Amino acid sequence: MAGLKALASRGPAVLVTAACVPFLSSLTELELVAQLPPAEEQQFWSAMIRHGINLKVVDVFPFTPSVVDYLCAYSGLQKLVLRWPTSQAGRNEINRKSVADHFFTQVLPRHRDTLMDWFSDHDELAGPGMEFWSISHRGLRALSKCKRLERMQLAYAIPLGLDEASPSPLTLVRCNRQ
Repeated sequence: MAGLKALASRGPAVLVTAACVPFLSSLTELELVAQLPPAEEQQFWSAMIRHGINLKVVDVFPFTPSVVDYLCAYSGLQKLVLRWPTSQAGRNEINRKSVADHFFTQVLPRHRDTLMDWFSDHDELAGPGMEFWSISHRGLRALSKCKRLERMQLAYAIPLGLDEASPSPLTLVRCNRQ
């Protein structure tokens, strides 16, 4: 498995755990849609950092603080598919806000020289706390500094009124640099 470049694991049938990480030294692409318990999920991403595995393509659900920590540990990410935590994933709004804040303030700047594709999973736009993941001025500022960004799909919050407490409808935006 040492030569494995891409790995996709969807669901609990085949779990990719921290014990697998030493065998993934050549991995550059990871799609991980699994229901690892929080402690195991944190151990997995910590092992990825410890073993110096710097992915170029990341498609992961749920997008958690451990994933943010991993993405902050290196630079060179080229494609990110962001599948944010939902209430069904057992995450609360405070965690969603914290993860989103760290994504826009730490992850995007870390990969601004290499990130070419950023996609938000638009099937998850509805639900409480999703406004933290919609693009606002802070997100647009961070995205504007991504020098190689060519394609993105994201949610954009449009305020309904002047009151910031007003709910915002989320609109899907797809952009391609020509």
